[in-house]
Amino acid sequence: MSSVYAICEQTFARLGLAQVLSTFQDLDVLGVEAALDTAASFIERRSPDVVVVDVLGSSNPVSTIKRLRRICENSKIIVLCPSGGTDFAVDMLDAGATGILTNGCEPHDLGTAIRRVLNGDNYIQPDIAIEIFNTMREAD
Repeated sequence: MSSVYAICEQTFARLGLAQVLSTFQDLDVLGVEAALDTAASFIERRSPDVVVVDVLGSSNPVSTIKRLRRICENSKIIVLCPSGGTDFAVDMLDAGATGILTNGCEPHDLGTAIRRVLNGDNYIQPDIAIEIFNTMREAD
């Protein structure tokens, strides 16, 4: 069974994320914490297969993801981010994320992303991927 850990600053969203993760029967939810600072030693010790990070409200999300990547080199990192902004999504991928979803995704989308990154793929929510491709086409 694969393990997952989540970080989310907002209390209400954190409780919802914990509830959603608990519905995935094929995952062992190791915990859900409010901040990387309080979760870092646990994550380093346990090295979960996947870490889900909600960066909404983070003062420096790129730094957070880079730090998390250093703490758990072998874990897959899925970022929940505000909708829109292809630059933001690309920055998260450059920082070490293996999956990108918006905060407005459906619970089954999170399950899909987790399973895809566990299988060695990257996952970008389809509407974000379309935005990225459109931006690339416009740049050409």
